[in-house]
Amino acid sequence: MPDFVIQNPVINSPFSEPHGTSSPDGERESSLVTLTGRRGLPGVLCSDCLARLLALPDAALLPEITTPPAVPPGREGVLELCRACLSLHRSGDSHDRHCAFGEAGLTLAAGGWESGLSRALRADLRRARPSAPQLTIRVFAAVSRRALEHRGNGAVCVASVPLASGEAGDRLTEAAAAVAAVLGTRPLAAIRRQKSDSTRGSVAQRRQQIVHDEYEIIPGARVDLAGRCVILLYDTVTTGHTMVGVTRLLLKAGAQVVLPAALDRSVSPRVLQRLPITAPDSCPHVGRRGRAANT
Repeated sequence: MPDFVIQNPVINSPFSEPHGTSSPDGERESSLVTLTGRRGLPGVLCSDCLARLLALPDAALLPEITTPPAVPPGREGVLELCRACLSLHRSGDSHDRHCAFGEAGLTLAAGGWESGLSRALRADLRRARPSAPQLTIRVFAAVSRRALEHRGNGAVCVASVPLASGEAGDRLTEAAAAVAAVLGTRPLAAIRRQKSDSTRGSVAQRRQQIVHDEYEIIPGARVDLAGRCVILLYDTVTTGHTMVGVTRLLLKAGAQVVLPAALDRSVSPRVLQRLPITAPDSCPHVGRRGRAANT
């Protein structure tokens, strides 16, 4: 079985279109990532479905990659969706007093809640040779346009939170430059990271300390930041403390407004199971091929 499978149906999905592209040797192609065991990533998207996704307008593309955040049916009045950080919390609890984005006066723009496709895009972004950079850039650009709905005054530039201190961080910087070109604005390398310890799985306090210890403004960037509206790109948001901490660095360095924008936002699988419609974890053609390969 493939690692990713479709959880719930998607209405009017381009994945429902017939599949008909083969390589010259008769093998089906997979343009995002390949099957498990070939380059170490699970296959989630064939070349035909990649092409269909790239042809979609922003409003139709994002729900195919991520699940739109929403309170599950029947849970209204019990759960609330935080508009600042896009997480669910119990009605009347203390979330509003502890929300990292809300406390900082920020509104997170994200493709939506994570799926198998968005996780694969994040993994692809970190590879030395990404398989589908054009799709990652399209999603980032769509999310950036969403972020610009909260724009203040000032010229716009695109920056990124380094994924690591080495080449992985540079790859997100390269993606930010490509997104800036799509948006018709300028990229800005403003933040660097001195170490590469992962923040994944860290508690909120630890992530805050990592930002304090490891992230800093690049010398000379203050001049370019002064008075600007900065779209800040990151791959995913869990607690939000990394992105909020970097935002504070940019504001202290002279940015007028910072607009956080992420590919996706983490969510409990139990929440997704309660939703009638979620983004797919793979296209069905790769799913069928993966099952056939194991029978």
